Amino acid sequence: MAKGKFRDKADSTFDINLAPMLDVIVAIVPMLLMSVVFLRVNMIEAQIPQIVAEAIENNKNKPNPVTVALVIQGTTYKFEVTVSGKKSDIVIAAVDGKPNMDALYREALAIKRKHQDIFKLEIKPSKEISLDRIVMTLDKIRKIKTGEEGFTIKDEKTGNTAKTDLMFPEIAFADILEG
Repeated sequence: MAKGKFRDKADSTFDINLAPMLDVIVAIVPMLLMSVVFLRVNMIEAQIPQIVAEAIENNKNKPNPVTVALVIQGTTYKFEVTVSGKKSDIVIAAVDGKPNMDALYREALAIKRKHQDIFKLEIKPSKEISLDRIVMTLDKIRKIKTGEEGFTIKDEKTGNTAKTDLMFPEIAFADILEG
């Protein structure tokens, strides 16, 4: 009878073999780390006038019914302007197989003149667009040309107005996580 009790106690204790579980974890962790896309987001700070910077900060704090996006695909551009949820597209076709930079500037200027309180532009380049072309596009639509009338900005704190030649100084890249 005493042997039976001893045998019951010996059978009730067991050890969990964790070695296979650790082997799986050791195999999975490096695979998960290698599958993660390491994305580095950089910000380029550019000097802009203080009144423009304050206007940009004020726009961030209030809901704005207008958004402007620029889709770059092949040799064409397309502005997507959304006003109170209603979207309109402006397509700029290529000329002789090359991007029409003059038409891009004219359309950007027309959009800015219509919506002078908008400083942010979302860029949506397709995968085949080179960095040089993106930079060239941003340079074209960042400022108005010399000699043209600038945009009036009113300082909400002081009530003073100032002129600026910046069209879209705040650029955000959209859809960068897809590629």
